[in-house]
Amino acid sequence: METQSRPLDAADALRALEQAEAVRREVAQRAVCPPHWHVAFGLLMATLIAAQAAPPLYAVGIMALWAGAFVLMLRAIRRRLGFFVNGWRRGRTLRVSIALLVYCELLLMASLWLKLSQHIGWAPLAAAALVFPGAVYGSYVWQRVYLAEMNEGPRTLAP
Repeated sequence: METQSRPLDAADALRALEQAEAVRREVAQRAVCPPHWHVAFGLLMATLIAAQAAPPLYAVGIMALWAGAFVLMLRAIRRRLGFFVNGWRRGRTLRVSIALLVYCELLLMASLWLKLSQHIGWAPLAAAALVFPGAVYGSYVWQRVYLAEMNEGPRTLAP
């Protein structure tokens, strides 16, 4: 069966773009996380650092529990939203993700150096206490940047 198609005129193209923008705004509003998800993310990041203070066997157990909690959080996000937004996506959100990673990794490395070379066993716990608020704040910043990107619409290329 052959279908007849007419050329796309400017009005049809404009309607299609408006519909696409409406969908982007709807997706952005659905992706707003409740505050406890930001706190859960902060706890996950802090637990990753704090586990380094435990003896190796316990640290492995903590990390296994951490992985399970991470999977449960991902499932909850997908169940609520119907999709998962990757934190390593292109755009300004990538800069926020990299800054948060650098912050957490620097604290992790400093705490491990203090624990292993200076024999300050509680250093990872102190670092985790700094990572928690930083990760919660970073999560809020990431969401704000993501929403701004989604509400701006696609960037156009210069002619």
